[in-house]
Amino acid sequence: MVKQPEEQVDRNISHSEQRVDGRGQNPTSQANLKPFEKGVSGNPSGRPIKNAKFIEALRQYGYDVPRDIFGDKEAFSQATNNMAVIDQIWKDGKNGNYQAIRLLMELGAIEPDTSE
Repeated sequence: MVKQPEEQVDRNISHSEQRVDGRGQNPTSQANLKPFEKGVSGNPSGRPIKNAKFIEALRQYGYDVPRDIFGDKEAFSQATNNMAVIDQIWKDGKNGNYQAIRLLMELGAIEPDTSE
């Protein structure tokens, strides 16, 4: 026969009960806290942009002149890599590539012809 305790001890204490007991009420820790004014952010520079250096490198590459696999400027190509990508998306769309067509439609570059 297992002996049961006469009284159950509740060891689950909520955060509000801990504050009543004095937890977090140390005057030295309270002195360090400075509340923000209403409407003022605690992080004025905002959340840092992920992969910021990589994004900047991609932008710089986009303005570069397209080159072939040997490093020579491609003959009869677009002026920049950005324009080469845009040209390829339009070519893919004209050839029936659904993803290219959908991208162009989502960006508002093309709209269905409703004049008929």
